[in-house]
Amino acid sequence: MLVASTCIERWVGVRGMHHRVLLSTGAVHGRGLSSPIRVAGIDLSGCVIAVKVLDPGRFLWMARAAWVLEMPTDDDPPALGMELSIYPR
Repeated sequence: MLVASTCIERWVGVRGMHHRVLLSTGAVHGRGLSSPIRVAGIDLSGCVIAVKVLDPGRFLWMARAAWVLEMPTDDDPPALGMELSIYPR
């Protein structure tokens, strides 16, 4: 998994060669996507608070999310309430 910290890493997201991308944000957009992606919202304590599908061209904001995990729709998402450990580089 890539912890995206630069503008280019954030823009490329799951469209690039990384299977899962973690972003330090509570909102993502689907501009430039050719197919939907799955998005998990993670709060400051590392708890998964929402899992949604982001369609191409759409915008998704997750209230209370400090992090967003982008992944392909065919990936198994983390379960709601799951505690994740996040170690930014």
